[in-house]
Amino acid sequence: MPITAFDQFKLFCSGRFDDLSQAECYFNGVIVARDLEVALVLYKKAANNGLKGAYYKIGLIYQQQAGREQESAEAYYRAVLEGDLLAEGGLKDLAESWISHSFSSFRAFGSYRR
Repeated sequence: MPITAFDQFKLFCSGRFDDLSQAECYFNGVIVARDLEVALVLYKKAANNGLKGAYYKIGLIYQQQAGREQESAEAYYRAVLEGDLLAEGGLKDLAESWISHSFSSFRAFGSYRR
């Protein structure tokens, strides 16, 4: 969903001028309706402009979407390189999830062969 002129007006009046703070509003549903697609676009713009913290939220959004684990890991990794400690936890969660899933698949395959 594109950003409407009215949403832009509300964000401007509330002092949300940069991409990162606007993305936070869409991510959390504050001032505007929650919209992860719009938040993702704004977080990407913020990351490209060097705003710290954007890559972590990009990773978080991708982690919530099935099949986007690789993109999530890449975003978390970039956040870690920026010194974001929360992103380290995100990478750890992804790794544990992959290991758990791989182990479950392995066990299922092993029980099938018996």
